[in-house]
Amino acid sequence: GLETYDDAGQRVFDAPFGRINNVDLWHSPVGPIIVGTNRSFNSLDFYKLNISDGSLELINRHETGLNDVYGVSFYLKSMTYPEVFLSDKKGRVKRYAVEMIGDFVNVKLLDVFKFGSTVEGIEGDPYYNRVYVAEEDKGLWYIDFAEEKPKRKKVLKTDKHTLVADLEGLALADLGNGKGFLILSVQGNNSYAVIDRKNLTLKAIFKINSNNNIDSTEETDGLEVSTHPRFPVLIVQDGINSGKTQNFKLVNWNDIIEGLKK
Repeated sequence: GLETYDDAGQRVFDAPFGRINNVDLWHSPVGPIIVGTNRSFNSLDFYKLNISDGSLELINRHETGLNDVYGVSFYLKSMTYPEVFLSDKKGRVKRYAVEMIGDFVNVKLLDVFKFGSTVEGIEGDPYYNRVYVAEEDKGLWYIDFAEEKPKRKKVLKTDKHTLVADLEGLALADLGNGKGFLILSVQGNNSYAVIDRKNLTLKAIFKINSNNNIDSTEETDGLEVSTHPRFPVLIVQDGINSGKTQNFKLVNWNDIIEGLKK
C-alpha cells in the first residue's frame, strides 16, 4: 500500500492501494500529486495528497503495458505540464506527458528508451535538461534532453570496489542555480554515492553506521533528500533490521554537507 508520515515519523494515513514500488511528487496547480509504480496492476498510479490530513485519493490508474514496473520520476521542466519517466525490469524507460484536467491526470506516451538490463532509480533534473537513470548492474546514465534528439550518455560505470552493482535509488539535492548533488544507493556494498550535479564527478562514498540504539543500513532501495532549511534530511530505506521489519533511517543533510568539506 501507500502510507503518509509527518516529519516526526508518525503515520497519519495508510491505504492498501496495491504493491507500490517507487513514488514521486509534483506540486501541481491543484495541489500535490503523487505518482507511484504499482506492481499489483503494472500501472502508473496518480494520487491527490490532501494537505489537511495527509490522506491520499486515487485519481488515475494508467495501464503501462509492462510486465514488471520499477522506478518512476517526474521531470518538472514545466510545473504545469510535467513529464513522468517509468522503468521496468527489462531496461525499458517510458516517457509520458502529464496534464491536469480538473481533478483528473491525463497521461500520454511520448517515447521509449531502451537499456541493456534492469533499471530502477530515475531522477529528473530540468535545470540541465537531464533525466538520470540507474542501470543496476552497469552504471549511471542520463538522457540528454538539451539535444533535439535525446540521447543516452554514460556517467559512471559499476566496478568491484566503489560503485558495486547493484545501483538502486536516486535523489537530487538541489542547492539552486545548478548547484547540488545526486545521491545514489550503491546496494552492492551498502553505501551511498555523492555525485556533483554540475560536472557529474564522484565526490564521495559513505555508509550509514549504527549509532547508540539505531542500527546501520543495508540493502537500500529507495531514498530521498530534502534541502529545505526546516527539514534538511536524507531518508533511506533500510532492508535489514536484525529480524525485524524494514524501516527508514534519517540522516541530517547538513552533516553530509560538512563531511564533503573535509
